Order: sequence, then structure tokens, then C-alpha cells
Amino acid sequence: MPKSVRGFTLVELLVVISIIAILTTIGLVMYSHVRKVARDAKRQADLKLIQSALEQYYADQKFYPYAALNSSPFTNATGNPSPSGTKTYLNTIPTDPKDGSNYNYMVGGCDSNSANCQTYCIYTNLENLSASSLPSGCTANYNFAVTKP
Repeated sequence: MPKSVRGFTLVELLVVISIIAILTTIGLVMYSHVRKVARDAKRQADLKLIQSALEQYYADQKFYPYAALNSSPFTNATGNPSPSGTKTYLNTIPTDPKDGSNYNYMVGGCDSNSANCQTYCIYTNLENLSASSLPSGCTANYNFAVTKP
């Protein structure tokens, strides 16, 4: 009686390898999407944090800073030539989670000296465009912004 050889055929191996490749591809695509969604959530949370700090600044100074918000810490001396005392609103100003760039800040409603500004917009680009939102009064080449509540 001849000894039978046991093993997998070439077709069976190719089918298994194809299935593993398809599952790996699906996993990588989903992982990439989840990372984009997480970065967008971080961007939105960062802008809300900056918005909160700006509102505290406004409550103390009665205007928004006209200087760009790209140096840490964010204090009452930011955009204020003569602050009364020292108060810190944010120790570190958040940056974009993907490339570390600063969020874009624009003021409006300023007096003739470009000071004592009464409105602002903080802009960024979200990777998930279906979640885009741009408040009225904010115009820029971005797809998400927060402004004075």
C-alpha cells in the first residue's frame, strides 16, 4: 500500500492568501479612516478650548486680542499693550495634530487702530469633509471654524 502524501493544493493556498490579503486591506483602510476622524475630533476640541480661553480674555479685557495666537502661553499680554496684572488663559496653545501647525486666527470689529476687536474666527481644515461647518461671518479657505458664541 503506497504512502499517501497529505498537504494543501496550490489552489487552496491561493484562496487562503487572497482572503488574508482582502481582510488586511479592509483593516488598513478602516484604520486610516479612524485616524482621520480622531484628528478631526482633536481639532474641534482644540478650537473649543481656544474659544473658551478667548472668552475668558474678553471677560477681563472687554476685547479680543488682535495678535495671532501662535505663541505660548496665551496671557493677558497677548495683543494687549498695557495689561493689568498677569493672567494666563492657556499655558500651551494647541496645534494641528497632523502637522503641528498653528490654527488660523482672524479678528474683526476692531477700532481705527486695529485694536479693541469685538469678533474673531479660528479656522482649520477637517479631513472628514462631511463634518464641515463654517459659521456665518467667517470667510476663509477652510472648512471648519469657531467664532464668538
